[in-house]
Amino acid sequence: PTAEVVTREIKMQKYDTKGVLVWEVGADRAEGELSPDGDYTKVEGVTVIVHDDGKPAFIIDADRGEVSKSTGKLDLRGNVTAKSADDSTSLSCDRITYSVGDETLRATGNVTGESNGMSIGPAKQIDAKFRNVTKNMNASAATALVLTSLIAQGPGITYKDNAGNMSISGVDKFSMKPDASGTIYSFSGSGSPFIAKWHKQGIEVTARTVAGSFAVVQRGTSKSWELRSGKFTGNITATMDGERGNMKMSGLSVFNMELTEAKRWKFTGTGSPITVNLPDSGVVINGNTFEGYASGATAKPEWETAILTGGVKAVITQKDSDSGETYTVTATCPRVEINRANHFVRLSGGARAEGNHPAMGPGGATITSPVVILKFDELMKKVVEVELER
Repeated sequence: PTAEVVTREIKMQKYDTKGVLVWEVGADRAEGELSPDGDYTKVEGVTVIVHDDGKPAFIIDADRGEVSKSTGKLDLRGNVTAKSADDSTSLSCDRITYSVGDETLRATGNVTGESNGMSIGPAKQIDAKFRNVTKNMNASAATALVLTSLIAQGPGITYKDNAGNMSISGVDKFSMKPDASGTIYSFSGSGSPFIAKWHKQGIEVTARTVAGSFAVVQRGTSKSWELRSGKFTGNITATMDGERGNMKMSGLSVFNMELTEAKRWKFTGTGSPITVNLPDSGVVINGNTFEGYASGATAKPEWETAILTGGVKAVITQKDSDSGETYTVTATCPRVEINRANHFVRLSGGARAEGNHPAMGPGGATITSPVVILKFDELMKKVVEVELER
């Protein structure tokens, strides 16, 4: 038999088929159907404690909602806040739903959240899964809540770490998932477009889609989320801001970056064409494919080499500090290599270079050669010699 009941200050507990506590509910007021299973359909002034493996995981407060002991479903609305039992994660939104078996917290409406040194929002919807993990700390065991997956939908979401290193803004969809160690996260996102920044590494990319990974690095009392790999697509611009000079790229349709060794980055890309700008050297190069390397892992990477192929055009513009005169070199070739360590730009595959630069001869010259090497000073700011090779 069932009965319609209105009551105050109710408490309910839901157990799974193995007798493990799943959630417990306390409410100031309840109205609904009372059955042998103890259902209350509508609740007001509600607090829910969601358990994982029989231990408290989340405490959720809301103005009102609907709960069902028989189905295990929760639907909470109005000024919803959620906080993890270990205080590592917090969430606020208009609505949260949860059901036994699915074990996913679905937050909708003006969703903002923080977890383990990162923040996200505002989002239209976030689906998050967590689990309790027991860690040994100072010869004692402690239970910590760990994020196992997150999917956020926008529009215009911002995801950032609280250490001020990483920010991804303008994404319409963003997802992330940790590996078994909990220190490397795979992520993906899309926007129209979005901007991704890793400030300490001096990397900024504007694109439409991304898939990659980042590492959680402890820095003092805060955690920094630092890029380890990324594949970007869609009308890309990328900037690498090093202390010895910048590299700016645009016109890319695909751009990949990967930390291949402890302190070495590899960059590749395609476009039609790509434009690579080295403003400190006065060099602008166009080509269809790009491959480059940079040194530095957690500090700002410094670019070392870059190779462009396919319909290459290079323009070097430099102003003489003494005379104030501007000199240019314009070159075309199938392939160009920029080498910072050895201070040269090497044009190969049949090169043609022309300009008024004194390094090409008095008054400038037009040069055709299988290989043309433009040698720079140590700081890569001035062409000092032109060398030809067969």
